[in-house]
Amino acid sequence: MNRNVTILIVFLTVIVVAGYLLWLRGKISSSEPAAPVPTPTVTSAPIPTVEPIVSASPSASPKTTPKITPKVTSKVTPTKAATSSGKVQ
Repeated sequence: MNRNVTILIVFLTVIVVAGYLLWLRGKISSSEPAAPVPTPTVTSAPIPTVEPIVSASPSASPKTTPKITPKVTSKVTPTKAATSSGKVQ
């Protein structure tokens, strides 16, 4: 009989705790009205983009650029020749 009383007390305790939690849930949900959370609406305007337009007329022809070549105006003349050892003769 002692064991049966323990099982009955545990069972009743679980029922009382579950009833309390249900009562508390009802009390909280009824006292605070569920207000919708305002979410900001963002409206974005289209942003104009600039894209380069590449076009060529049918009469377009490639132009050649003149080559620039350096002109030598004076010549360098060696005055003393150096040997392979680095000594001046």
